[in-house]
Amino acid sequence: MKKHPSAYYHEEFTFTNERTHYRKKNGFRAYNSKGENVGLVFSCDDKRLSAYEHCELCIYSAYHERYGEWHIIKSYGERIKWDKLCEILKTKENYKLFID
Repeated sequence: MKKHPSAYYHEEFTFTNERTHYRKKNGFRAYNSKGENVGLVFSCDDKRLSAYEHCELCIYSAYHERYGEWHIIKSYGERIKWDKLCEILKTKENYKLFID
């Protein structure tokens, strides 16, 4: 069975401190390794998931074929807390992160 592209990325993404809104989600702009704004990173708001209050990507429709629609962020196997990302982006213009 072939994995859906959103099951793995293995790519460095950059999150900027530019706030944005898409599909009823508020977050920060997300850029892939080519510098393309592919979506936004936001706090997972589904209380049923263990990823609740951790970073999740919402991908713009033009990039669904490559990245899927939603992706819980893990970097080297670890989830990233939303509060941690917000603290980083308070003092930096952007934050680079390798996404599994």
